[in-house]
Amino acid sequence: MDNLPIELLIYIFNYVPNHIISISQVCRYFNSIATEQIRKTAINFHRESEKQIENVSKHLESFKGLKSLDVKLGFDVNIAEKADFCAIHSNKITQLILSDFSFLNPFFDKLNVNYSNLDTLIIENSDLTSSSDDLPNFILKSCNNLKNLKISGCSGLEIDSLNAIGQNLCNTKIEKLELHPTYSYFDMSTQNNRDESWTIENLNTLSVRSKLVVMKKNFVRNMLGNKRTFPNMRKLELIAELNFGNNFISVLTQQFPNLECLSIGKGVMDVHNQDFTTICNQYKSLRVLEFHFIHQDEPLDLRYLQINQCITKLTIGLTKDISHADLQKISKNLPNLTHLSVILYYLIPSNKNYLEQLIKAFSNVKQICFSHIGMLEKIKIML
Repeated sequence: MDNLPIELLIYIFNYVPNHIISISQVCRYFNSIATEQIRKTAINFHRESEKQIENVSKHLESFKGLKSLDVKLGFDVNIAEKADFCAIHSNKITQLILSDFSFLNPFFDKLNVNYSNLDTLIIENSDLTSSSDDLPNFILKSCNNLKNLKISGCSGLEIDSLNAIGQNLCNTKIEKLELHPTYSYFDMSTQNNRDESWTIENLNTLSVRSKLVVMKKNFVRNMLGNKRTFPNMRKLELIAELNFGNNFISVLTQQFPNLECLSIGKGVMDVHNQDFTTICNQYKSLRVLEFHFIHQDEPLDLRYLQINQCITKLTIGLTKDISHADLQKISKNLPNLTHLSVILYYLIPSNKNYLEQLIKAFSNVKQICFSHIGMLEKIKIML
């Protein structure tokens, strides 16, 4: 191994980031390469002991060439030591994932710590009840260069804390904001004259996904009620019980004229064919379209999909059947389609025949997902 070129060893070491400390202890040659040449590595703590965490932290201090550190932390065991680890190496952490915690106060209480290089913050499957008020301060004061923020599968984040983040987005560098909670975000406000508008002009991605959350009208107005145009927005996902009112599609096309990825979910509005037509006509450069058609008395007219030949990923949720001729029409008019998801909100006589029709009509598609909500049936086919 001593005869291998140093460039090759560096290349190999970069493929085993979680073992870089163990590699550095193999021999002096490996230690020299790891501590002086490795620029980026990753650390994953879950149930490690206090001593193990301290040892890893101590060894990392000898990595003089290290500039970028991806950290994933989970579970409440030795949470104080994990928070201290982040504080010690805060200037090197570029990605921080906090997962499966019942409280996050030890991280958010350290407001004197500056994560100057933190690019991505992901908080998932955690309870934010006790730290909801501290989260905005942590994001806005400690993460000055944050570009990607994702809160997924979390509970307990209050609407006032969420609004505090949204109102100050223009003072951050955040470009991608994803909110995928399990529950909360309830807007209990009764004051309609408060100006809590979100400043989303810096965003290119805004994703709100949750089927278990009801967001009241004030929240919707604050988030998307500015009546301004946001040409930088490229990806918009609204899959939640959000009451946007009857004029949502006209507002959508005016405010976000350059969308490339659009997801409109069940509960967002009372969808009609004219809304689907408007979307297809307005967004002719869409690459991803997810559209849940929920009007029970009206079949979806799929003719207008032919305008959007750039679409590579299509999800359609339907309350009316799609015939085999309709499937062939979609396949013919979308030559670049690689992923197709069909969600049915009603019972059909034969799932097997329908699935066979899907596979036959989309012979060039790499992946087909077929979900039958009425029977809790979900099938994924890799082609």
